[in-house]
Amino acid sequence: MLGGSAEAPELPGFPEAGIARYLKSFDPPGAVVAIPWRHDADLDGYYLPCSDAGTQPTPVIVGIGETYGKGALLTALARPARDRRLALLCVDLGSAGDTSVQRCAIRPESCVSAVVDYLVEQPEIDPARIAVIADGSPSSLVARGVAMDGRVAAAVCDGGLWEQWEHAQTTRLSSGLHAIAPRPIAASIRCPTLIPLRPDSGIDPAYARQLLANGRSDRRNNISVADYAATDAGTVAASILDWVDRQLNRSPRRGPVAVI
Repeated sequence: MLGGSAEAPELPGFPEAGIARYLKSFDPPGAVVAIPWRHDADLDGYYLPCSDAGTQPTPVIVGIGETYGKGALLTALARPARDRRLALLCVDLGSAGDTSVQRCAIRPESCVSAVVDYLVEQPEIDPARIAVIADGSPSSLVARGVAMDGRVAAAVCDGGLWEQWEHAQTTRLSSGLHAIAPRPIAASIRCPTLIPLRPDSGIDPAYARQLLANGRSDRRNNISVADYAATDAGTVAASILDWVDRQLNRSPRRGPVAVI
């Protein structure tokens, strides 16, 4: 989640024709990859290896786009990932179709497991250091995928916040006619998770933390809420990747993260 609001300008990106040239501009160069997912479609992605991996397996971050395309995610995350010696894989769900029949056949959150299955087979990737970053959509899809898979080492997503918030709003507006509350996704996420609140999201950070705490054991404190309402998009991306870098490499803290 890169901090953009629904009204924010689109993330910077190249036309599709320019992506291949952009990938080749790196050393080592990136590549277009196809990730097996459903019987009727693969996940198309852009993969950028670590700049100086050597012989040791490297950590990797996965950008998953629901609102933004994989090209926009690539151009937003490529340089910050290289600066932190992280490999990068960007995918989006648009390339896999969006019909109701296809969505019912295989749940869309299973894309997280498809990506992890692909990465653990790559010899240069450390399977214990895979992080997932959602693109900022007001959606709990990526959070459900992270909880369902269980192999992700760190996640930047909503942690189920939007599902909890939407239920709370429905309950408030229904004059006491309580709908069945969704099972808190945060209770099932086992890895450290950062939830960056988007500008103008309408959710107070303290209230967000309260919603996410519902149904979660007090002994598990792996969910952090960060308020980026007054922060520009470039600073948000750098701060988020610093947090991811610390989780994957347990490196010293490089910059402040406004964790509530």
